[in-house]
Amino acid sequence: MFRFPPTASLAAGLAALAAASGPAPAEPRSAIPWLSDALIVRPPSEARPRAVPGPRPIEVSVLGAPRPLGAGLLDAAAAGLAPGLWGESSALRLRLLIGRVRGTGVPAAQEMLRTLMLARLTEPRGAGTAFLLARADMLLRMGAVEEARELLASADDRAPEVLARLFDTGLLVGDQAAACRALGDAAGAEPRPLARIFCLARDGDWRGAAGALSAAEAAGGLNAAEAELARRFLGLVETRPGEAIALPDPLTPLAHVMLLSIGAGPAALADLAPLPPAFYHHDLSPQAPPRARILAAERLVAAGGLGWPVLFAAYRMAKPAASGGVWSRAAAVQALDRALDQGAPAAIAAALDAADAALSPLGLRVALAQEYHARLVALPPDPALRDSPLAELVVLGGDSPLADRLVAPDDTLTLRAALAAARGKPFPRGDARINAIAQAFSDGPAGGGHAAGLMRLIETGRPGEALIRVLADLDAGTRVDPVALAAALSVLRRLGQESAARRIAVETLLAERRG
Repeated sequence: MFRFPPTASLAAGLAALAAASGPAPAEPRSAIPWLSDALIVRPPSEARPRAVPGPRPIEVSVLGAPRPLGAGLLDAAAAGLAPGLWGESSALRLRLLIGRVRGTGVPAAQEMLRTLMLARLTEPRGAGTAFLLARADMLLRMGAVEEARELLASADDRAPEVLARLFDTGLLVGDQAAACRALGDAAGAEPRPLARIFCLARDGDWRGAAGALSAAEAAGGLNAAEAELARRFLGLVETRPGEAIALPDPLTPLAHVMLLSIGAGPAALADLAPLPPAFYHHDLSPQAPPRARILAAERLVAAGGLGWPVLFAAYRMAKPAASGGVWSRAAAVQALDRALDQGAPAAIAAALDAADAALSPLGLRVALAQEYHARLVALPPDPALRDSPLAELVVLGGDSPLADRLVAPDDTLTLRAALAAARGKPFPRGDARINAIAQAFSDGPAGGGHAAGLMRLIETGRPGEALIRVLADLDAGTRVDPVALAAALSVLRRLGQESAARRIAVETLLAERRG
């Protein structure tokens, strides 16, 4: 149960609030603007023991001492990564590089990034709370909230900044009890007024919450939008359907949960759309309407924060209630299911093309290929399928000998190059992008000076730094610069990531529907 010290009086509440308005945390605030920042580190006590005159004690550390494994959810070897990947890089440098990655590459690049953030690797020099938070925040930006939450929980670190992230991630996944427990566990820190009000009310202490609101308003601890939201949340002001509500800026997970709890409908949040991917986890709950679940899953899968099976389960959960938009995509998936069940090649070809056309504009073509891969490779050959997207989706969905039979010599250069990347075959000569991929999988140098600089990082004991830089280059997705693509694939191969390099090459060529 969540407990704060009781507020004895308004004066005591004002004093506590004044203390809570003290210096900012020692660690810089995350680059993510929408975090609740729910804890404030208390200023250190002025009553310190006086220093004894004389020389300071000498601190001794062992040069070259082995560094421990850091927090993580994935064993490095099982993830295909060297435990010492961070090498000689400093945690500060790695944090800065991670902060520049957007996680907007093709799905295979997103998966590599997520794996890197979750892997249990030997800690870099100077690792601490800030490095752990940089990893968790990268996952949060992608919408991988559960993974970020588990990563933070796995660490032996209860710094206020970590507990504040656990508060936010608890709210994002609907575990409000755990979120408030995280604030209650914070030593040497005070909850910010809005978080205090929320958790007191959630624990049933409505009187305490109202007192905390009065104290916060008197002390200026809430801005106008936060104060209005708190009053509505406590039922002191009625919220009528469709009523305009002042929205805190930025909208934090805490403010979002409070808005939803007072019944603020889509109209109240319309100006904020689209929300960051992490906010959409709320709509994955079984209680959410089918349309909301589909929209949430689409956004999260495209952002790399959710696996595709959840999306296709949402598409299949209900009969489309209307036409257009979300329902047209659900209808296309359900029609493809029926066509595959019935087995008529012409109907399969038409349904496959319709589903591809519906999902690809949302960045979901790879998800479509992966969801149906097992069924597509089991289809018997038929001329009716020749002009459908079958061959592209089979190559895109995963390695399969069937792809060799489906891809003909007169198929597009892009498809033939994708097959070569997937199956390790000779590459056709093509455009700059195809030639860059071919160069990266040859024995010769690829990527010019950019690749040479990345290779030097590896040779000087900073392979993890090179990998993060590669992932930043791959943020451009299917529009990645050919030179940067060649360098990225070459570095991945050098680091033992042959399979990932081939998947990234295939998806760079085929993840976007053309024509």
